[in-house]
Amino acid sequence: MRNPIISFFQNRTYKTDDISAKHHIAELIAKLARAHNAKIIVETGTFRGLTTLELAKENPQATIYTFEIDPKILRQTRILFGISGHRNIVLVEGDVMKTLPQTIAGKSVDFAFLDDAKKNYRMNFENLLPHLSDSALVCAHDTNFRPNDIDDAIQFGKYLANHPAFSAISVDWSDRGLTIAQKRGSARIEKKPTGGI
Repeated sequence: MRNPIISFFQNRTYKTDDISAKHHIAELIAKLARAHNAKIIVETGTFRGLTTLELAKENPQATIYTFEIDPKILRQTRILFGISGHRNIVLVEGDVMKTLPQTIAGKSVDFAFLDDAKKNYRMNFENLLPHLSDSALVCAHDTNFRPNDIDDAIQFGKYLANHPAFSAISVDWSDRGLTIAQKRGSARIEKKPTGGI
């Protein structure tokens, strides 16, 4: 039987839906994680919680760490996740740029879905790199959102597609684009220090 909360979200449109993954994307993300047998899943940008709930439903063997900064959204999703019955969701409050590294320290991340502020994608990815499992999947939403080539998400999609440690494809052009990348080989990638010499 389908989760009533998921059914509530399905086929509904919102004024702010431009910044939320549509249901078919949420289902795709969740099924990719399940096919990958992910045990640790990271989602940056909880927003309405639709993708989080799909991930939790499709991946009962996994722990889903979802990151959100907006207090109003946090109040709503805390209630939503509580009534969903899923016990494998960890809602992390605060700025993902600060909370992600400390939350995943010592963990091996099998699957990541980047869907927060597009300007954060690159830094969040860099923070994830040393913690990714040998064949981790990384998905980034909105990587074909605008025809503007300087858009942060588009630039990140290009960066990920050309990353030497990943094989990547872009799909679902009808919904702003989704880049799916899998880590190649078993070599762990260490985060390189940024800044001057």
